[in-house]
Amino acid sequence: MKKTLAICIPSYNESENIANITKQIDDALLYLDDNYDSVIFNSDNNSPDKTNEIFLNTKTIHPKKNIVFDKRGKGYNIREFFNFCVKNNIDYAITLDADLRSFNYTWLLNIIASLEKGNDFICPYYERRKEEGNTTNHFVVPILYTLYGKFIRQPIGRDYAFNLKYIKSILTSDLDDDIMDYGIDIYMLIYALTHDFKVDIVYLGQKIHGVSYHKMANIFMGVVKGLKNAVNKYPPLNVSYEEIDYKPFIIPNESWEYMDEVYDKLNFDPSKLNYGNIYHIWLDALNKYLQEDDFTEEKMREFVDLFMKRVVSFWQYVNDNDIEDWERLIVQSCIDLRRLYEATSNKGV
Repeated sequence: MKKTLAICIPSYNESENIANITKQIDDALLYLDDNYDSVIFNSDNNSPDKTNEIFLNTKTIHPKKNIVFDKRGKGYNIREFFNFCVKNNIDYAITLDADLRSFNYTWLLNIIASLEKGNDFICPYYERRKEEGNTTNHFVVPILYTLYGKFIRQPIGRDYAFNLKYIKSILTSDLDDDIMDYGIDIYMLIYALTHDFKVDIVYLGQKIHGVSYHKMANIFMGVVKGLKNAVNKYPPLNVSYEEIDYKPFIIPNESWEYMDEVYDKLNFDPSKLNYGNIYHIWLDALNKYLQEDDFTEEKMREFVDLFMKRVVSFWQYVNDNDIEDWERLIVQSCIDLRRLYEATSNKGV
C-alpha cells in the first residue's frame, strides 16, 4: 500500500511565483509515484493578487488542494496545512517557499529518504552567501546552541519536512500570535528538540529565492518574539553540548547588487562601525535577551538597531578575508555566547 505525501506552499501575494514552484513540485513528484500518493497543497492568506486562482489554474499531473483564509502569517498557513494532514491521514508533509527558484527533484528524494529512516522533523542545510540568513547567523544559531546544546546551521531555513506523529503532537500546542508569523519556524524546531522527536538535517544545495532584505528587520523581530515564546514554554533541561564539527558550504563572494539598497535604508554610517566593539556589545545584548523575561517594545527597537549594526559590521569585516572566515566567526559566536551565559546566568544550563 502506498504512503501519502503532501507538499505545502504557504503563500501571500505570490502570483508571480506560484505557478513555477507548483510545476516544479509536480515534476519532482513523478520520481515518487511508485511508492506515494501525493498532493500539492496551497495554504493562502487570501492574497488579493489572485495567487490562489493561478495555483488552481496551473496544470499538474498530481492533484491539488487549497485553502484560503483571512489571517496573515506563515504560522496560520502551516496550521491549516497540518489540520489538512491530520484530517487526511498524511504520512509525510513538506513545506516549501513559494518563491523558490532552485528546488528540484533531488531535494524531494533526499528529504523523503530521511523521513523513511524514521526521522520526525527535517531541517534544511543550504549553501549561502555571507549576506544571506542574517537572523539565522547572528541570532538563532548562537542562541540555539547556548540554550539547547545543538548546532544547527540553518534552523529557520523555512523548507521543512515532518511525519504525522510530529504534526499531531504540535497541534496540541498553544500556537499563539507571537509565533504565527516569522516566529513559527524556530518554534517548530524547539518543539521537536524538547519533545524527543528525531531531528535530521538534509543538505539541499544552493537556495535561490526572492530577495528579502527589505524585510530583514521585520523578520528579525518576528523570530525574536517566536524564540522567546518557545523558550518560555519549553525551557532547556539537562543540556548536553554537541561538538561543533562540520564542513561549511560557501558560495564565493561576487558582486551583490542589493547591498547599496540595504545601506541606503540604514540610519547610521556603516563606515564608522568597528566590528570588534559591535561584536562584544551584541554578545552582551544576546545574553540579556536570554535572561530577561520582559522584553519591552523599547528594548525591541534598540535590539533591532543593534542587530542591523551587527549585520553590516560583519559584512564589512569579512569582505576581504578568507572565504571561510565568516563561518568560523559564526561558530565562535556560539562558543562565546555559551561561555558568557554560563558565567552570568542564575538559571543555569
